[in-house]
Amino acid sequence: MKRAILLRDGFALGLIMAGAAFFWPRVFRRADSIPHPRSGCFVTARAMHPAGPPRRASAPESADARRMRTLARVHDRLRQLDASLASYNADKDGSLAEQSRLMKELQNLLTRQNELEIIRSLSPQELDTPFGRWALSRWLDADPIGAARWIASRSGGTDDQAWLVAHKLLEDSAKLQSFCQDLPDSAWTRGFYADLSQDVAAFDPVLAIELAQKMNAGPAQTALLQGVAGYWTTIDPGAAIDWIRSIGDETVQSQVIVSAARSLAETEPDEAAKMLSLADPTIGLNDAVLGVVDIWSQKDPATAADWVATMPWTDIRTPAIRDVYNHWRTSDPAAAARWVRSQPGGAGILEANGS
Repeated sequence: MKRAILLRDGFALGLIMAGAAFFWPRVFRRADSIPHPRSGCFVTARAMHPAGPPRRASAPESADARRMRTLARVHDRLRQLDASLASYNADKDGSLAEQSRLMKELQNLLTRQNELEIIRSLSPQELDTPFGRWALSRWLDADPIGAARWIASRSGGTDDQAWLVAHKLLEDSAKLQSFCQDLPDSAWTRGFYADLSQDVAAFDPVLAIELAQKMNAGPAQTALLQGVAGYWTTIDPGAAIDWIRSIGDETVQSQVIVSAARSLAETEPDEAAKMLSLADPTIGLNDAVLGVVDIWSQKDPATAADWVATMPWTDIRTPAIRDVYNHWRTSDPAAAARWVRSQPGGAGILEANGS
């Protein structure tokens, strides 16, 4: 009995296996006729049952990785912008379109969250690009004192950056005074004060002087006073000279006189010469004196000659005489020759000029 059952079961199993061997390959060949259970689209069996283990979702990008990727993009676009600016003359229209695109992309990369890191990562050359100046201006709008102090502390600052800082801080006199108190003496600082003095003196030279008087004494303060004097003498020389005469420190006064005289020489060289006579001769006035003589002798050589003959700076009298003679002889060579013969060393000057 058991043997009969075993034979029967074995025969049935054989039929099943034979059927599977016949039909199963055909099922796979028809797999692309199987509709997807959700979409109803016909898909392959491989698509419904992909080979291999399921893939894990990629890890989200870290904040540090995003930050480094943004910095890399900024520097890459700046290199492209530099190349576009260099090729501007070769392809004006194309360069302008490319520069506009790059500037817009760079501006979009800068946010309030990353702007300080991006700005501080820029080289001096990158800060001097249109994007660098735009980024600094944006920072100055948000934090005038913080941005201005960072700009002033760097080496390699430019006149454009000094101008940006001066114009921004002029909007708030309290912030301006606070910033000026902490400034170190440097070439950039002196350029900053030159820009500042021109802007303030243009509408209120007295305010500019008050700002200077609140600063610590030193080269930076003197540079600001020199800038004010140079500008003020061109718009109101009488008031400027009265103020210069009131300066108590003789060294500072003499340096301010030199600045004022250089500005005044263009319009009133005789007054500039008188002003120089008030300065301390030990501070080194040679360049200023010769500058005034050069301008004056072009406008009125006879009057300039009279002043040169009696000026107190005897060590530079010979080059001053030569300068007057060279200008005067173009309009009246005979009068110039008579005058120069009467001056110490005049014969040598005539001989050197073949006269």
